[in-house]
Amino acid sequence: MKRILKKTITLMISFAVAFSGMILINAEPAFAASKPAKVAGLKVSSKTANTISLKWDKAKRAKKYQLAYHAAGGSWKYKTIKARSYKITKLKGYTRYYFRVRAVNGKRKGKWSATNNIYTNPINPKYDYLPQIDGLRVTRTGPGSIGVAWDIAGAVSNEEEIEADEASLPEVEENKSATTEETIEAVEAADAAVNSAEETTTEKTVSDSTLPSAEIKSESDGGQTTVTPETDTEISGGDSPLVSKQDVEVPATDNAQASAETETDSVQTSAESGADVKISTEEATAESFADYKFRVQIRSGNGEWKTVASALGNSSPTYTIRDLEMGTEYGIRVVAIDDVTWKNYTVVKSDGYSDELKCRTNTIGGLSVKKSYTTRNEIYKEKRSLNVKGLMLHSVGDNVQSAETWYNIYNRKGYNRAAVHAFIDGSDGKVWQTMPWSQRAGHAGKKANDNYIGVEMCESKYIDYNSGTNFTVASKYRSSAKSSATATYWASVRLFAYLCDRYNLDPLKEGVIYSHNEWRIKTGSGHWDPEHYWKGLGTGFSMKQFRKDVKSVLDKSITYY
Repeated sequence: MKRILKKTITLMISFAVAFSGMILINAEPAFAASKPAKVAGLKVSSKTANTISLKWDKAKRAKKYQLAYHAAGGSWKYKTIKARSYKITKLKGYTRYYFRVRAVNGKRKGKWSATNNIYTNPINPKYDYLPQIDGLRVTRTGPGSIGVAWDIAGAVSNEEEIEADEASLPEVEENKSATTEETIEAVEAADAAVNSAEETTTEKTVSDSTLPSAEIKSESDGGQTTVTPETDTEISGGDSPLVSKQDVEVPATDNAQASAETETDSVQTSAESGADVKISTEEATAESFADYKFRVQIRSGNGEWKTVASALGNSSPTYTIRDLEMGTEYGIRVVAIDDVTWKNYTVVKSDGYSDELKCRTNTIGGLSVKKSYTTRNEIYKEKRSLNVKGLMLHSVGDNVQSAETWYNIYNRKGYNRAAVHAFIDGSDGKVWQTMPWSQRAGHAGKKANDNYIGVEMCESKYIDYNSGTNFTVASKYRSSAKSSATATYWASVRLFAYLCDRYNLDPLKEGVIYSHNEWRIKTGSGHWDPEHYWKGLGTGFSMKQFRKDVKSVLDKSITYY
């Protein structure tokens, strides 16, 4: 009996456990199904200067929605709502906002929608124009750079507003008698105003939001009446009379009451007074546009425009354009671009660019550069960019005097031992540029190759290397050998002066110009050029003097205006 009871209890417990498991298994899908779906279709339905209205598609199993938004650079803000649309208010104008939505079902939350973004700006933006560029001019020219400056033209739209406001005022007849008729009319108008003020105890007022305060002065010598509204008001146009608080001054005349001066809270002046009406420019001044930038573009010959600066701050309207070819004519133009559209490279006005300014870079006397790239060189084919921090001077370490010969050696298919930016011919000092200056070469190890332009001076054909850096030269050829070294020295000075201007380098600053030998001392590489060459020939040249000579030529190559 006990055995049967024990089995029964065991079966009941097993059944209960199994039944409870079935409940849990069956309940899980229902629990999982309560998680809402991802929100789709999030979009802006409207926007103004300070609001963004959003709407999105209904998400399955959503009871509510959580909206998140933030301004560019800010942190997320959250709002939980039941509707599938919402208007975000009190936002900053002309600011990019990011927003996203997810569905909520109790404690379960769906995945965030895709993040959307937009600028706040009204249909008719408060800045309906951008500053116009005026007086674009050259401030300096160098062999590898051009400096420009410009002014901001007067706010054209301000003048247009003034003209529009003046046009909205009642037309008046031309003055015919400036010394009599208009003075009498002005006095009569003042008398009428005084009488009106005395007869009524209730002041006539007009809302300041519609009609401005003004000061009316009639001068007997000119007969002109000038209406000068106070700032932050708006003048009503059309046939409406000009009504405002004002002071009335009337000069003494033989035909009117002398010294008629009065102050009244409400005076109406007639449109038929015959006076010229002038509005101060202060009244019509448009709100200044502070969030604009400058874009500078350049082109050579009839080529396409290239942007060299896309977001210059507006505090200093100047710019120096670098990385230019020597002795080349360029066209330059500038435009103001706003903070809303500049990333899209759009311009509010199609004619927003300044007139094209044409100018030419300088030349350095005695410097001749021939472009002949070693396109078959394996290092050249890599076409890796160079971050130009300085310049390195080499000499070839062989008595091959011709730059063309060295070009042919380096321009062989499969050649990957070295690549340089230029060779300087040992006969005439002509520069053979074998790679673009901004492309990485291979001339002194990785660190130097990544940051330095490498230039090789060809050595005299009259020297004979014995071992290492030791060479001999026959006495009868020593003068010719020294002449070759001198030609390459000064050609290098001129070339380095050009490159310093092109890349804004100070030749006297430490780390800007190295010889291969100096790089050896700094890093432990195994090269002594070109000092061994200069010393072996007794030229007296040194890198210290070389840098001074580069600085001297550089300074002389720049013209200031």
